[in-house]
Amino acid sequence: MNLKIYSLILLLLACFFTPASLLAGEYDGTWVATVTKSSSTCKSIGKALEGDYTASIRQDEGTTITLTVQETGTIFQGIRMQADPRIIQLQASFLREAGIVSQKINIKMTDENLGSGNASWDWSDGLMICGGNYTFVLKRKV
Repeated sequence: MNLKIYSLILLLLACFFTPASLLAGEYDGTWVATVTKSSSTCKSIGKALEGDYTASIRQDEGTTITLTVQETGTIFQGIRMQADPRIIQLQASFLREAGIVSQKINIKMTDENLGSGNASWDWSDGLMICGGNYTFVLKRKV
């Protein structure tokens, strides 16, 4: 009898103290990212176009995440936060208009099929700098 009670207590403690990233849903798959609002201070680059984009998300065995935007070919690398695995932080850098764009994305997943996020980016050619931001909604593609 005592062994059963101790086993149950150990099982309950293991559930409460298991890292949150092990209990969180997986986000691998194809998603539709809908840009809902965007702005830019750049004259030549413009802002992110509002509308739908196809994105694929891949997670390795740990917390590393790769997000690829199909339409632009941009590949973002980042992590799921261990303290709250619903939060994903990503970044990418690429050449554009004779300068470098550095972009950071923050995503908060509502569940395994829905999330929302915001992004900020800077462009610089070494002499000038400008930037922008946008917000988006993510929905898993069925």
